[in-house]
Amino acid sequence: MLWQIILLSFSSLATTSFRLLKCTKLTSISNGKFSDETSNRFADDGRLECFSGDHLPWAIVAITIVAVYCIPLPIILPAIRYYPRLIPFYDVYTAEYKHNRQWWCAVDLTRRLLLVAVYTAENDKQRLHLAMSLICALLLSAHSLAWPFRNHKANVIEAMFLTVLTCMTLLSYPEHPWSQSVAIECLFFVPVILLLVNMIREHVVLFCIPVVATNNFHL
Repeated sequence: MLWQIILLSFSSLATTSFRLLKCTKLTSISNGKFSDETSNRFADDGRLECFSGDHLPWAIVAITIVAVYCIPLPIILPAIRYYPRLIPFYDVYTAEYKHNRQWWCAVDLTRRLLLVAVYTAENDKQRLHLAMSLICALLLSAHSLAWPFRNHKANVIEAMFLTVLTCMTLLSYPEHPWSQSVAIECLFFVPVILLLVNMIREHVVLFCIPVVATNNFHL
């Protein structure tokens, strides 16, 4: 039960921690006019100055969680299979993956952390759009090549989810310059082609196995 709680709380803790660390620059107003002075303020509450006063204790907690839990977990998880006491924890998270794709558990956690970190840390919409588009396209390409799950339907569903996520990032901010939008949309076709090729390959393999087995039986 403890292992499930640790894994299920990963995304929530990462999201909350990065939100607590998100700051934005605000321009001071003096005599009804904007001054040249700027200050770092907590994004969710502009009254709090970042990393000082009431925000400091929460920032320390957030940094501790990220440094001790969120970042080390994807790195440590593939290695714990060598420790007998921790094998149950490892099996809980890797049972759904193919034997030669069990390292994908680390990729799964890393992608969650990366998406949350980029989405919560970046304030500029154009840079956020570009970064999220590149990350989603990369994740879809990696999944299409790895096809990590034992269950073929699970691979297809995950691929569909990543495809929808990539489409949403491409269509979310239409105010980009025409050239940049075209470049990003062209980039999207790379993982889609890889996905189609991999799905065709999987279906060919699934079709060939019973045919080969039948021929061997007759021989």
